[in-house]
Amino acid sequence: MSNEYEEFTIEELEAAISAITLEQSRLKQQKLALHAVLDRKMQAAEAARKLATMSDSEKAALRQVLEAEAIATAEEFGEI
Repeated sequence: MSNEYEEFTIEELEAAISAITLEQSRLKQQKLALHAVLDRKMQAAEAARKLATMSDSEKAALRQVLEAEAIATAEEFGEI
Protein backbone atom coordinates (compact mmCIF):
# COMPACT_ATOMS: atom_id res chain seq x y z
CA MET A 1 0.00 0.00 0.00
CA SER A 2 2.76 2.46 0.86
CA ASN A 3 4.34 1.87 -2.55
CA GLU A 4 1.35 3.40 -4.30
CA TYR A 5 1.78 6.53 -2.21
CA GLU A 6 5.25 7.01 -3.65
CA GLU A 7 3.58 8.04 -6.89
CA PHE A 8 1.46 10.74 -5.18
CA THR A 9 2.39 14.36 -5.42
CA ILE A 10 2.77 16.40 -2.24
CA GLU A 11 -0.65 17.91 -2.86
CA GLU A 12 -2.22 14.48 -3.36
CA LEU A 13 -0.63 13.20 -0.14
CA GLU A 14 -1.89 16.23 1.78
CA ALA A 15 -5.37 15.82 0.29
CA ALA A 16 -5.44 12.12 1.18
CA ILE A 17 -4.37 12.84 4.74
CA SER A 18 -6.97 15.57 5.01
CA ALA A 19 -9.70 13.27 3.72
CA ILE A 20 -8.74 10.56 6.21
CA THR A 21 -8.71 13.08 9.06
CA LEU A 22 -12.18 14.29 8.08
CA GLU A 23 -13.47 10.72 7.87
CA GLN A 24 -11.98 9.92 11.29
CA SER A 25 -13.76 12.93 12.77
CA ARG A 26 -17.05 11.91 11.19
CA LEU A 27 -16.65 8.33 12.44
CA LYS A 28 -15.79 9.56 15.94
CA GLN A 29 -18.99 11.62 16.07
CA GLN A 30 -21.01 8.67 14.77
CA LYS A 31 -19.41 6.39 17.37
CA LEU A 32 -20.24 8.84 20.18
CA ALA A 33 -23.85 9.04 19.02
CA LEU A 34 -24.11 5.25 18.88
CA HIS A 35 -22.62 4.90 22.36
CA ALA A 36 -25.08 7.46 23.75
CA VAL A 37 -28.05 5.49 22.42
CA LEU A 38 -26.56 2.18 23.56
CA ASP A 39 -25.91 3.53 27.07
CA ARG A 40 -29.45 4.91 27.33
CA LYS A 41 -30.98 1.62 26.15
CA MET A 42 -28.80 -0.43 28.49
CA GLN A 43 -29.78 1.78 31.44
CA ALA A 44 -33.46 1.48 30.56
CA ALA A 45 -33.16 -2.32 30.26
CA GLU A 46 -31.37 -2.52 33.62
CA ALA A 47 -34.03 -0.35 35.25
CA ALA A 48 -36.77 -2.56 33.79
CA ARG A 49 -35.01 -5.69 35.11
CA LYS A 50 -34.72 -4.16 38.60
CA LEU A 51 -38.33 -3.02 38.53
CA ALA A 52 -39.49 -6.50 37.53
CA THR A 53 -37.87 -7.97 40.65
CA MET A 54 -39.41 -5.44 43.05
CA SER A 55 -42.35 -6.26 45.27
CA ASP A 56 -45.52 -4.18 45.13
CA SER A 57 -44.56 -2.41 48.35
CA GLU A 58 -41.10 -1.57 46.97
CA LYS A 59 -42.70 -0.21 43.79
CA ALA A 60 -45.09 1.91 45.87
CA ALA A 61 -42.20 3.29 47.91
CA LEU A 62 -40.26 4.07 44.75
CA ARG A 63 -43.30 5.81 43.28
CA GLN A 64 -43.55 8.01 46.40
CA VAL A 65 -39.89 8.97 46.20
CA LEU A 66 -40.14 9.77 42.50
CA GLU A 67 -43.25 11.88 43.02
CA ALA A 68 -41.57 13.75 45.88
CA GLU A 69 -38.50 14.46 43.72
CA ALA A 70 -40.46 15.38 40.60
CA ILE A 71 -40.10 18.84 39.10
CA ALA A 72 -43.30 20.81 39.30
CA THR A 73 -45.09 21.45 36.03
CA ALA A 74 -45.71 24.99 34.86
CA GLU A 75 -49.33 24.67 36.01
CA GLU A 76 -48.25 23.57 39.48
CA PHE A 77 -45.45 26.09 39.81
CA GLY A 78 -47.04 28.99 38.00
CA GLU A 79 -45.82 30.97 35.04
CA ILE A 80 -42.33 32.39 35.26
